Amino acid sequence: ILFPYRPGTDWEKAFNCFLDHVATLPYINVNDSKLPLGVSLLIDEKYNIFMMDNDEKIAEIKMPVLSKVLYFVFLQHPDGFSLKNLVDYKEELLEWYRKMSSRKDIEKSINDLIDPTKNSANEKISRIKKAFEDALRRYSDNIDKFVPTGKKGEKYSVKFDRNRIRFR
Repeated sequence: ILFPYRPGTDWEKAFNCFLDHVATLPYINVNDSKLPLGVSLLIDEKYNIFMMDNDEKIAEIKMPVLSKVLYFVFLQHPDGFSLKNLVDYKEELLEWYRKMSSRKDIEKSINDLIDPTKNSANEKISRIKKAFEDALRRYSDNIDKFVPTGKKGEKYSVKFDRNRIRFR
């Protein structure tokens, strides 16, 4: 860190002020621990998603409702689907959205999500990925098996073992 030179600067005071400021900044404690081998996903009656190790909660995966709606549709289709074919899953998306939200304009949100000329589906996938990254940042594991992955124009899918997903 470079400090500009100014004649008459009390460098000890400036440095102490700098240290006081740095002490208030948030930090991430990087931990190289691995997720337990038997990790599972628990989806409760309010559609909250928890990463579990047996009956112990490891983390809650928090994401916006529309991202969660898309995620649940991916979980229902282990083979995945292409985002350009998302229109074929409109009824499932609407069904999940009605369960999770009391909003009145869900049809418009779903229409935007399934519109291949808009970037809404990719944005939701990015939010899903960020939700897992945020919740699991203390683990060194790759989160790709938990999130929809795929290549543009091809199928996206969630590789996580469906036998390790429980709905309560």
